[in-house]
Amino acid sequence: MGDFSAYIKLIAHSPIFKAIIMGSILLNTVTFAISSSLKPTTSNIIYLNVLDGIDSFFLSLYCLEFLIKIHSFGRSYWFNGFNCFDFGVLICSLVQTVLSHTGAKNWGVIKVMRSLRALRPLRSVSLIGGLQVS
Repeated sequence: MGDFSAYIKLIAHSPIFKAIIMGSILLNTVTFAISSSLKPTTSNIIYLNVLDGIDSFFLSLYCLEFLIKIHSFGRSYWFNGFNCFDFGVLICSLVQTVLSHTGAKNWGVIKVMRSLRALRPLRSVSLIGGLQVS
């Protein structure tokens, strides 16, 4: 188990891991903007389904990022405000996804959750140390 933990810590502190997460945030921002601008018409439904699948991929990647960081940093993960912010955005994204896929009728809550997901690009601040305010 020690080798696994050491490997996870190596990943969590890797510049490549940070670059992958940063790139995914940027790509996810673009796909989120495109999907938000498309109206659900019969001609757009295929595009919306593809964008929904891409969004699910990114959400899975963010969940994996959380698991890697929480395993690597332990309780100290929660002492970083940016990590708490990332976790809040992740929870909002998960709740919005579950509500929209279960056919929930409370569209107001879903719209609020979707709006909060627009905060994802701000996660990039937590990855670029020079942008953080001390």
